[in-house]
Amino acid sequence: MNEESLPTGSAGGHARAAKLSPEQRKDIARRAAAAKWNIPVASHEGVLNLSGWSNFPCWVLNDERRIISQRSFMVAIGMAAHSRIPLAERVSQVLDPRNTRSDSAVALIYALEHPIRFYTKENVDAFGFDGEIIIDFCRAVLYARRVGHLAGAALDYADQAERLLVSIGKTGIAGLIDEATGYQEVRAKDALAKILEQYVAKELQLWTKTFPEEFYKEIFRLRKWDWFNPKRFTRPSVFGHWTNDFVYDRLAPGVREELCARNPKLETGRRKDKHHQWLTGDIGHPQLRAHLDGVIRILRGSRSWGEFRNFLDRFYPKVATVELGFEVTVSRKPLPEN
Repeated sequence: MNEESLPTGSAGGHARAAKLSPEQRKDIARRAAAAKWNIPVASHEGVLNLSGWSNFPCWVLNDERRIISQRSFMVAIGMAAHSRIPLAERVSQVLDPRNTRSDSAVALIYALEHPIRFYTKENVDAFGFDGEIIIDFCRAVLYARRVGHLAGAALDYADQAERLLVSIGKTGIAGLIDEATGYQEVRAKDALAKILEQYVAKELQLWTKTFPEEFYKEIFRLRKWDWFNPKRFTRPSVFGHWTNDFVYDRLAPGVREELCARNPKLETGRRKDKHHQWLTGDIGHPQLRAHLDGVIRILRGSRSWGEFRNFLDRFYPKVATVELGFEVTVSRKPLPEN
């Protein structure tokens, strides 16, 4: 076949379409519809276990909303999944008309009346609710019980709401969905990338004097060392470790590691540039200056090395991002302050 006989334009499109399977054509059609009508698509999906119940389908959409199915919501709150009465109306009956006039109840009923449309990873057209709707319902039904507007079988919903809140705990519904879908790994990487983008510059900045002499003088005082002869002085190598510990490790998670990657050690064991030359001018460097001011104030007010270290951990704790994407404080045993 010569080039003149090859299909072009719409003919070429028809030729390509003819080679696609029905599933592939359906997939392309759904994605086109999603793009045209701005319908979100699930990027992650999984199964959520909650309050003694298991196998709750859940999704994270490409706009980062965490979604549960309507049936999952009903099973979670202890409501029969099959009924001809609309879900919003059934929930209104549980809460009692006297409670559905509050702003929170109105928002809950509205959300139940307007489920979120999305496409699953398998390109199935689906509807669901933001996972936080479980928390909203629990708060509403517990409030209704507290003011005496629940009676009879409706009290069972309040008991289930208590069990749900205990099951969800500090992690939160979003955290549980992220864990069930595997999205926590993406979330942790995205969060760290945003921090590093704010703090670490893409190119080396001009050198300016950043660490005040007082920073070093106060450390000498607390270590009970004699101050140096300005004409001939090399600071002890431990100052490199302390600078990382007191300053760069406490700016933001991952910043020191990224600075070490941008400014690696040479064969001599020293670094070509100063770490602070790799901090951004709009966020990284101002944050470093503000942090140094705070550390120097703590140095001034401390009577001993142990007291300084304990104050530093208290007011400027190290924060790290763990595998699940949560930020945690890195603690250590307090030092003697004598």
